[in-house]
Parts: sequence; structure tokens; C-alpha cells
Amino acid sequence: MRDAPDSREQEQETLVYNKKIEGYLAIALSSLVNFANITDVSVASVANISLKDDKLVAFFGIVSFLICFLVISFDRIAFLHKKIDFKELWDGKLEGYMLLFLMVWWIVGVGLSTKANGIGYVALNTYFSSWFSLIMSVYTLDQWTSAKDIISIHELTHLSVTLKYWYMLFIVSLIEVGSAVDVLVVLARGSFTTDGISAYAVLVGAVSAPLAFIAILAHYKLICCNLKSGGVTELLVAISLFLWWIIAVSLLTEANAIAATIQGTQAACGSDEQSFPGNNLYLALWLGLYSSAKICLEWKAAKARHMSDAMHKISGDDSEVGKRPEANDDVD
Repeated sequence: MRDAPDSREQEQETLVYNKKIEGYLAIALSSLVNFANITDVSVASVANISLKDDKLVAFFGIVSFLICFLVISFDRIAFLHKKIDFKELWDGKLEGYMLLFLMVWWIVGVGLSTKANGIGYVALNTYFSSWFSLIMSVYTLDQWTSAKDIISIHELTHLSVTLKYWYMLFIVSLIEVGSAVDVLVVLARGSFTTDGISAYAVLVGAVSAPLAFIAILAHYKLICCNLKSGGVTELLVAISLFLWWIIAVSLLTEANAIAATIQGTQAACGSDEQSFPGNNLYLALWLGLYSSAKICLEWKAAKARHMSDAMHKISGDDSEVGKRPEANDDVD
């Protein structure tokens, strides 16, 4: 009578569950929140947004939720797990392709949901759930690539203490310039005039992105320049970008400016003030300032690490030189 329960326990112990289940659960929940908010906005017809566009964007949440729900079900329900171990299909490659699909899927979803005057600004749950789904998709994909020993964010950024913040600044700068152009296009279609400050928003990311990209290439020694980790040039560029982003944040996020709020500003009737649509500029500007500040703060640690690596290299060369006479003596 005792053998049957023992065999069942041993069979259950052999089940190896997916270690990325928290990522799938987070994507599923945020996708469900995203879908629920968009469909609610569609029914309410808030802010005169096209119902057709609402239905299109709602697909991103429901498709993502169903995919993650199936993965969780096949992993945590013992009967289904025994039938199909999803994480082992095609030697685990199917899971990687699916995570890559989710990442690209949410890149497009975020672009449509958070475009200037998009549906993401009607309800901020839609806005933040879209971004959270994308971030968690990237995070879960990074876990898979790390487990398969392909590549990971850590491997890309471990060369320097400041490298991950250069990556962050580069990505944020692209988002900022893209969002600024999108806002100006929306304003132009509405026959609104744009002042110099609004046009300056495009210049902020356009200047920052190339410098960050050059710094990234310099860390990998793909280009020859003085912008190396822990160097004086890196510090000067980082300080210049920090001041550049401080000016941008102060000018573009002030009252009635293009990035005063996430959801945009609505001018009162009869007022000379200009209305601006909701956009990604507010968060992009602050994240750009944060990443440039972190580069400045971590520069000293990068310099110390660079000097330590140089000292180890010198000591290694000295030890090799010291071993050569011994080797020659043995030969004699």
C-alpha cells in the first residue's frame, strides 16, 4: 500500500519547472490589465479615439496573455507538463523564438499605444502596462539567453561600470527624439504652430544618441578614440551630456511646455497657451538625465577598475619575464 504513494512522489519530484515562470506571470498579468483597460476605453469612447484603432491595440494584450497563460499552464499543471515540457521543445529553441516574438510584439504595441495622442494616455494603466510588458519580455528573454549561454545583458555591459548607463542613455535618447518628432507631426496635422522650444526637443535626443553610441563602440574598441572607460574624455563628455539634459528637463517639462505631463496639456478656451498631446517625452527626459548622472557618478569606479586591470596586466608581464630565466636555466 505504501509503494503507490512513494512512486507518485518520486514521479512528481522528477518534474523540472521553468525557472522563468515569474517573468511569464508578470507579462500575463500586465497584458491582461492592458487588454482590460483598452477594451473599457473602447466601450466608453473616451477622447474621440477611433474604435478601429482601439481594437487593433487591444490585440497586443490578449495575444500576449494567451501565450503566457499556455506556457504557465503547461509548466505548472503536472498532467500537461508530463505530456509536453514546453521549455525543452526543439531543444529549448521554441521558447527562445516565442520570447523573441513577445519582445518584438510589445515593441510594436508600445509604439502604437504610447504614440503622441495615443490610447495609452486616456488611462495610464494602459500606458504603464504596455511598457511593463515590454520590459518583462526583454528581461525574460535575457534569462533564456543566459541559461542557454548565448548572450546576456550582463555579458554586453560587464566591460565597464559605466557601459550599461551608456546603453540606457542611447536607448532613451532614441525614444526621446522619436517621441519629439511624433509630437511635432501631430501638431502640424492639427495646424498648430510650434515654437523654438518645442523644436528643441528633437535636438536633445539627436545630440545625445550619437555620442552615447560612439561611447558604446569605444568600450568594445570597435573605433579608435579617446572615449575609453575611466578616461578623462569620458568624464568630460558625461558632464557635458549631464548639463545638456538638465537644460532640456528644465525647459521642456516646465508648465505648459511640450513635456509638462505624460498625458499632455489642454489649453483653456480663449487662452493663448498651446495644447500638447500625451507623449513619452516626460519620462524620456528624466531617464536621460538619470543615466547621464549615473555615468558621471560611476566614472570614478570605472577609472579605478581600469587602473586595477592595467596593474594586473603589468604584474602578469613581470611574472612572465621572471619565469624566462628559470626556464633557460633548466635547459642549460
